[in-house]
Amino acid sequence: ELARAEARLEALRGPQSERGALVIAVQGQGQPARIRITSLTDQARWEPVYDLSLQRREGRLRLDRGLLVRQDSGEDWQDVHLLLSTARPMGQSAPSELQPDFPRLGDAEAKHYRRSAQPLVAEAAIDAAERAAPAPVAASALAGLVGETVVYDYPTPVTLRDGADALRLPLDSHEMAAKVVAEAVPRRDDSAYLVADTVNTTGAAILPGDATFYADGAMVGRGALERTAPGDDMKLGFGPLSGITLERRVPDEIEGDRGLIAKSSERRETAILTVRNLTDEDWPLRVIDRVPVSTQKDLRIDWSADPDPAETDPDGKRGLLVWNATIPAKEERAITLTTTLRWPEGQVLIGDD
Repeated sequence: ELARAEARLEALRGPQSERGALVIAVQGQGQPARIRITSLTDQARWEPVYDLSLQRREGRLRLDRGLLVRQDSGEDWQDVHLLLSTARPMGQSAPSELQPDFPRLGDAEAKHYRRSAQPLVAEAAIDAAERAAPAPVAASALAGLVGETVVYDYPTPVTLRDGADALRLPLDSHEMAAKVVAEAVPRRDDSAYLVADTVNTTGAAILPGDATFYADGAMVGRGALERTAPGDDMKLGFGPLSGITLERRVPDEIEGDRGLIAKSSERRETAILTVRNLTDEDWPLRVIDRVPVSTQKDLRIDWSADPDPAETDPDGKRGLLVWNATIPAKEERAITLTTTLRWPEGQVLIGDD
């Protein structure tokens, strides 16, 4: 009887190694039986991946979505049904919990000594531990994430080898209208870039992921897409346009122009932005530059531009200026931008580039 009890106890214990075998005894009438085993592992992962193909003259953009899936669970998955979700069951499911902060006053010598003493290190360690400690998890926290979770139910069985390279699975394709422009940032770049403005018309959120960009059939680069809700605008870059050159020049006084003039309480700059179209076709053009923005009442900033910008502070980005135009083949466009900064005597200008 003791031996039988010990055998039963041993059967209840978990395996000593990382791998174990599960033996199930089934009593039936000789008919086929189906067994369902559910387990949770952190050795499987997936991520979205994208190909974006732009047909410039047609103004069309095709978004091909795919999935990269990999697993290192220690066993091969043969003809499995994939249900991919953005839920994170092993991640934090509740907000962090803050602890009270009690600052104290003391004399200068005690403060100086405290800075070099060990208790300060201990307090920092305690504070770090509080931030790292897992927050309490509510019983219904995971269920509450259902409405915020994106789920992909892959339609065909998939075989995933243990430890193999990530398997790319095609998901779907979407055609979107695109407005193509040559976007120029003379302050930073030597050439314009091919940019497509479009809208997420897929009917679903575009998740963050790596992307490969193609223009008229040629691969022009790799990048990443941000999370984009249905109906939101998207601006996508498709590589440099070497035939559209840029220059931002501040004329020297020796040339007879008033370029950069600096005084003890005033700074004035006149910059000339030049865009040259060396190609054989006309291009819709978008030029972007900026003027400094004051956050102090004593710092006064005035600016003027010729021609005037079509837009200021786009998307709430203060100080940015946008010009829209068409630049014909073999021609150039110039913009003159003058900025003046004034401040009280005895103060200095900090942070201007």
